[in-house]
Amino acid sequence: METMKIGSFEVTQQDVDVMIARMPKQQQAFAQSPAFREQVERNVRDMVMFAAWAQEIGLEESEAFKQSMEMARRDILGQMGANEVLGRLEVTEDEAKAYYEEHKSEYKSQAYAGAKHILVDSEELAEEIKEMLAKQELSFEDAARKYSSCPSKEQGGDLGLFNPGQMVAEFDKAVFEGPVGELLGPVKTQFGYHLITVTELNEGDQKSFDEVKDEVSTKLLNEKRNAAYDAKIAELEAKYFG
Repeated sequence: METMKIGSFEVTQQDVDVMIARMPKQQQAFAQSPAFREQVERNVRDMVMFAAWAQEIGLEESEAFKQSMEMARRDILGQMGANEVLGRLEVTEDEAKAYYEEHKSEYKSQAYAGAKHILVDSEELAEEIKEMLAKQELSFEDAARKYSSCPSKEQGGDLGLFNPGQMVAEFDKAVFEGPVGELLGPVKTQFGYHLITVTELNEGDQKSFDEVKDEVSTKLLNEKRNAAYDAKIAELEAKYFG
């Protein structure tokens, strides 16, 4: 659009772009549509016409206008002051890499396990079944179908894959600390006694620095900003209230 003069004000393409930039992301997606931009231009023009008319009838001299301008001045200066403290902060790649090396365990893909179990009401029955399994009198799957009280018995006791914390604590500990392929238990939980076979165990793969560099840098930058903000607030409190 061409620059438009309305009273003492001008409406420019930049005004339209700024209004679009302030819109929600969903609306900004239509910014390339000529019809959408025309509507935004009309909205900007209408608001400027109101501004020109308000100026003509003397609202610029009103106390309400002066108070609003002072509040806007204060808020803009406050934001600029905060940006002066926080905007210059940065995190170098060396800082991010040092943090990563010290906290590698935090940057792993989530652990998971697969397991089958047989759930019964008594420890005695669990031991009897365990002995039958040891003597290979029946398979784990057949024992689950015959004795287990868990609905998973229909799948031979197979619970599929799960992450740490998804199972009751005692069961979770046995699975994620136990060896794969061996018969574990009986493990007592609030539900009864479990015989468990861990079928798969992945403790989580270590992510490389390049994979998490942006995440680490963002974390450190936020920490720096929080620390700088708190320090400046303490300094200003001492200056203005101390």
